[in-house]
Amino acid sequence: MKYLLAIALALAPSFAWAADAIVYPDSPGLTLYVRVRTSATASVAVALTEGTSAGVGYYYVTEAALVSAGLSSAGTYPFKIFSGTASTSANDPLMGMGILPWTGSAYQDVATSILNTTITDTGAGKVGRFFSWLNTSLTSNGVFGAPALVNTPAVDAEAIAQEVIEGAADAGALVITDVDQDPVPTGRTFILVQTPALGLRGEVTKSIASAALPKTFAADFRNDLPVNGRIITVNAPELVSGSGLTFGAVGRDHSQAKFIVSDAPVGTYQIQISGTYYGGQPFEGTVTLKVVE
Repeated sequence: MKYLLAIALALAPSFAWAADAIVYPDSPGLTLYVRVRTSATASVAVALTEGTSAGVGYYYVTEAALVSAGLSSAGTYPFKIFSGTASTSANDPLMGMGILPWTGSAYQDVATSILNTTITDTGAGKVGRFFSWLNTSLTSNGVFGAPALVNTPAVDAEAIAQEVIEGAADAGALVITDVDQDPVPTGRTFILVQTPALGLRGEVTKSIASAALPKTFAADFRNDLPVNGRIITVNAPELVSGSGLTFGAVGRDHSQAKFIVSDAPVGTYQIQISGTYYGGQPFEGTVTLKVVE
């Protein structure tokens, strides 16, 4: 199950497209809908539409569709995504959930809203008033004057950026990569379970057609992860059995160690996935991938 903050934030990703209020990535060919809770006893339900061409596997609902369904008041609305035909009451399979900041007719860009209120104290929220006060104080003290800018010491922007990256890595907040954010469907996600003699093993063998590669896979260590823990580093995968399979980049997302299988001939492969949890504790597990015609 995925948790989304439409459209900007995600524990599992959600993306912003023009005039789309919610965009949800998953396997192609699904029938999905969103149910937006408007009060303690009411909600609206709207079908998600799957994109075409490069948008296959991305399901969206437009701002206009939500307005037509009755979402016409500004607010912050919780929503859930279900599998099935749009309904406000059916007990359908839950696929994801999130929060929708809403202006009454469109998705509310929270960051832009804050910045747009900082030029004046009148009518602005607390954050807006704070930045308005800060701007006035700095301006009145000549911070933005020519002398202050002329006397600003030279800085090495590249060196500062590297320090920030290294500091983030030391703190366990590594730089986010494309693989980190690549959504992986359940069909390519291995759930690791503890076995009596062999340690952590993928509970189900996953299959994929050779022609479908390259693809991103995920090894989910949720059953081994310490309380409040997360994966910090992922090592390059190792091929335990089989030959000819090649790997691409790796990534991580909370309990998932992600890796790209670039290419592989038909066959069955055992792959060892390892890395470290937050705090330095190592993890290691083995998954089985079957590549078919």
